[in-house]
Amino acid sequence: MSVNHTLATPIGLDKTIQRLQTKVYDLLTSRWSGNIEVYGRAYKNPKKKTGFVLEWWNAAKEDYEDVYFNDSSSDAVIFFIDSRTDVSEDRNAFLADIKLVVMCNLKKILPPIGNNKRRDEESHRDVMEAIRNANAITTTGIEKDMGDIFSGIDTEKIKFNNIHPLHCFAIPLRLSYYLTDKCD
Repeated sequence: MSVNHTLATPIGLDKTIQRLQTKVYDLLTSRWSGNIEVYGRAYKNPKKKTGFVLEWWNAAKEDYEDVYFNDSSSDAVIFFIDSRTDVSEDRNAFLADIKLVVMCNLKKILPPIGNNKRRDEESHRDVMEAIRNANAITTTGIEKDMGDIFSGIDTEKIKFNNIHPLHCFAIPLRLSYYLTDKCD
């Protein structure tokens, strides 16, 4: 069963991410098959000895959990990584550089059609369409290299090769938000 993990009362950057998260979830669950899990912002939490690990705050359990793809529980995992530095010229509006990360099993979300067995470009198209539908978001490309996607992140817990049917990509984004922007 697909799940969109949302916050009860998002504000600021979390509210802007959650709007995009919901657009992505709605479009992808209407087009893709399988179980899709979508998370908001993943936190770069320090790992004991080296680097950082990506985790989301599970309010129900009051604890952090990793956001990585696990083929025993989902067919696609989507989450956001923020740069940890947001800029503002007027102390009201802020700009944040983030990445929307997709880790998936292409065979399960977009089954093969004829001789088109690896439908990675279609997965890119669908996510980009959801971003366009969200308006007012700047994209700067698509990252497909695991080293670039998870730069500065300890990847020891990521048991994922970007080899068919598994696919991982990220879309760097620039979001604007207001800290005073409360949930609807």
